[in-house]
Amino acid sequence: MTKQCVLDFHVNKIFVGTDGFDRKTGFTGLDLMRADTVKSMAAQAKHIYILTESEKFLKTGSTAFLKTEEVYQVITDDGIYQTMKEHLIKHGVKSATV
Repeated sequence: MTKQCVLDFHVNKIFVGTDGFDRKTGFTGLDLMRADTVKSMAAQAKHIYILTESEKFLKTGSTAFLKTEEVYQVITDDGIYQTMKEHLIKHGVKSATV
């Protein structure tokens, strides 16, 4: 039902949290239903922003929900490793720290 309702929305930006990250599959979550909802909502957005703590890049959730190249920008703290920043940029993601 949620996926059907989301089809009526068209937004410029969506802000999403993440439970983890995997270099091969992208951003990951721990809850399959939430991940499926995020996928549907992200499909209706022009730009996808990830808001997360840098420590989440050291964890991997059980289900992938966004490929790295689908994300417009990652907003995180300054603890993110330089190699991870470079990986994100290589895949077209803008990286920002706060």
